Amino acid sequence: MSNLGHIYEMGLGVPQDYQQARQWYEKAAAEGEPYSMFHLGRLYESGHGVPRNIVLARQWYEKGADAGNQDAEERLETLPE
Repeated sequence: MSNLGHIYEMGLGVPQDYQQARQWYEKAAAEGEPYSMFHLGRLYESGHGVPRNIVLARQWYEKGADAGNQDAEERLETLPE
C-alpha cells in the first residue's frame, strides 16, 4: 500500500495523483506502516493533494517517528512552528 502511494505521488508509470497517493498512504498508515506516516506528513506540509496544514503534518511526522521512521524524526527537528 505504501509503495502504491509512492508510485502515485511520484507518477512512476501512472499519472501523478496526490489524492490517490494520500489514500494509499492512509491505508498503509492505518496498518502501522511508518514510511507512509512520514509521507502523509510531507503531503500535508506541502499541500499536495490535501489542504496545506502544518499541524497535521507535524502529527503525521510524530506518528512516523514514534513508529521508528528516521526521516520523520529528522523532519520534526526542522519543521517550522
